[in-house]
Amino acid sequence: MRMEHCRHELPDLQDPLLAFVASARAGDTSAMRVQVARGFDVNGYDELGDTILQHVIAALEFSPALRRQQVVSEMLRLGADPGAVGRDGASPLFQAAMNMDSGVLRILLDAGADPNAMLRILAGAAGGSPQAGGDRRCEQSLYDWARFAYCYEVWRGRLPADAGTTDGKGEEAWLDDVDRLAVSYGRRRPEHLRLLRERGALRLAELRQRAEAGMPPAAGEWAAVGAAPRRRRGDGAAGGQERSAGCGVGR
Repeated sequence: MRMEHCRHELPDLQDPLLAFVASARAGDTSAMRVQVARGFDVNGYDELGDTILQHVIAALEFSPALRRQQVVSEMLRLGADPGAVGRDGASPLFQAAMNMDSGVLRILLDAGADPNAMLRILAGAAGGSPQAGGDRRCEQSLYDWARFAYCYEVWRGRLPADAGTTDGKGEEAWLDDVDRLAVSYGRRRPEHLRLLRERGALRLAELRQRAEAGMPPAAGEWAAVGAAPRRRRGDGAAGGQERSAGCGVGR
C-alpha cells in the first residue's frame, strides 16, 4: 500500500532530503554514504514529521525488492534508528507493513524494531505526545492495521463466499484459511502477516486480554492498551474512523 505523501514541488536536488531519496531510488549506496558523511541526518524528519527511514521506505515501495532491502540495510548501517517514530506515531515498521513488504519488515525486526511499540508511543512514552493517549478514534494495533490493509488492498475488504465465517478462529487458523484462498484465487499471500505474528505482533484484543488477565507483557508488548496508531494522513484505505480489522465474507 503506497503511503508516500503527494509532493507537488519540482524536485530540487540541492535539497538534502530529495538528493538522498534520489540516491536511494537509484540504489546508489555509495552516494548515500557520501551524503551522510557530509552531514545528512538519517535520523531526521521530513516536512510532514515522518522519519527519514520511513520516508525512504515509502519512496522505494515500487522499486525492485533487492534494492529496497539493500537501501534499508545501508541506512541501518549508517545509523538510522529502526524503532524511531514520526510525529504522528507512525514508524518505518508501520510503513513496511502497509507496503506488505516482508523483506524490509524482516530487516527492521532483525534490527530490533518492536512490532507493538506504536501503542506505547502514542500513550505518551518514549517522546510521544501525551495527548495522543486520549485519541481513541482508531483503536487498532500495528498488526490490526497490517491486517486491515491486506484485506482492503488484496480482497477489497471481503473474502470470497466460500471462505466461511472467521468467528471463533484463532489468528493463525485465520491466516491459514486466507493463505489457502490466496493461492486458490491467485491473490497475494499474507506472508508479511505471518512474519509479524512470528515476531510477536499482537492484535489489540490480545493485548487487552493479557492486560485484563494481569499477564506481564512479553518483550515488545505494552500492557496499558488505551490507544493505538492513527492512520497516516492522505490515505483513504482506513481513515480516522473506527473499523474492523478483519475481512468480511462476500455475499
